[in-house]
Amino acid sequence: MPFDFTQHSPEVTIKDRHCGYGKSTDLIASLSSERSYLIVLPLNSEVQRFINDAPVALVEPITVESGGIHRRKRDHLRELLNGGHSIVTTHALFTDVAFLAMEGLLLGYDVVVDEVLSVVRCVTQELLTDGAKANGVAIKSWKGLYLDHGFATVDQETGMVRATEEWDRKQDLPELSKALFNMAKADCLFSVGDNVLLWELPPVLLMAVGSLTVYTFLAEGSLMASFMRRNGIVFDLDRDPASERRFRDQARSLIDVRGMPSINKLRFSYSAQNAMTKADHSRVSAALKRLRERDLKGTDRNNVMITSAKSMWFGRNGKPGPFSSQSRLFQDTNWLPNTTRGTNDYRHCSHLIYLYDQNINPSIAQFLGGSCREVGGNLKVA
Repeated sequence: MPFDFTQHSPEVTIKDRHCGYGKSTDLIASLSSERSYLIVLPLNSEVQRFINDAPVALVEPITVESGGIHRRKRDHLRELLNGGHSIVTTHALFTDVAFLAMEGLLLGYDVVVDEVLSVVRCVTQELLTDGAKANGVAIKSWKGLYLDHGFATVDQETGMVRATEEWDRKQDLPELSKALFNMAKADCLFSVGDNVLLWELPPVLLMAVGSLTVYTFLAEGSLMASFMRRNGIVFDLDRDPASERRFRDQARSLIDVRGMPSINKLRFSYSAQNAMTKADHSRVSAALKRLRERDLKGTDRNNVMITSAKSMWFGRNGKPGPFSSQSRLFQDTNWLPNTTRGTNDYRHCSHLIYLYDQNINPSIAQFLGGSCREVGGNLKVA
């Protein structure tokens, strides 16, 4: 029988610490051989560091291909949990194992998450499947195919989408999304309005645990804090205001923020970047070229980070994309996704070019219970 996590209230703490505070070092030093841990890190590169430096034995779930036998990471993780091992893994695997939490396998574990998890994302694009494209099927709306044809129902109070027996029987139809079907069966697919679909992290992952500790910075400005409140997960916020003030003062003295006047009036949200004209692409690329020839003259390109929509930086077959084609910055420069967090891999970099307007999807803000401003939040420093 699945574990009734709604009746379980673990101790939940968010340790709000600024960059450079030593969060990872403090976490490693705090580990005790008398406890069982599930440590969840953003990147694979951090996993090996914890295995090497931790004072307790940590095991990473792995995929095994041997003698024609394929064992997935999820299967190995189950074995490790059943064996009581302390484990270190990535966000990607952790957010995919709600079924293990439902079985109560995390109840004996102190779950420690480095950096906030992805808790909600828009999955409306999954409506148009590869099979539908191949068959020339035009899907106009979620309602028009899935609801009107009886493949799914939507709870009017919560917005949760449930797959019907009809969808279960016909799930292999090319017009229907297998990904959306799996989300609906896992109770993590929600409908907002007539045609917006969202995936939500199964709350059981944070509730059916022995304890939960999240290490991050500016927690109140994160979607994860709003997600916790939406799902009734009570947490203690542990901050160090004095150290945070020193961090802010030091940042002001060390960081020089400059605009790029020739492109300041362009919009750089993800959707706006992908809607730009060729003339806009040329403006951005030319601005980057001037930056390279002037402000970055003499700077090793390996010391430069840049963030933009991936499709704007990379073209087909690894060639330069619309922003990078004439910039003289494509080779050796460190392009990072806008969602990058929790890594020291680029601490050698001295310059950052940030081509992004970070906005909360209004549908996600509505789902989490407020406006974009309310959900995004602003953390007040004491």
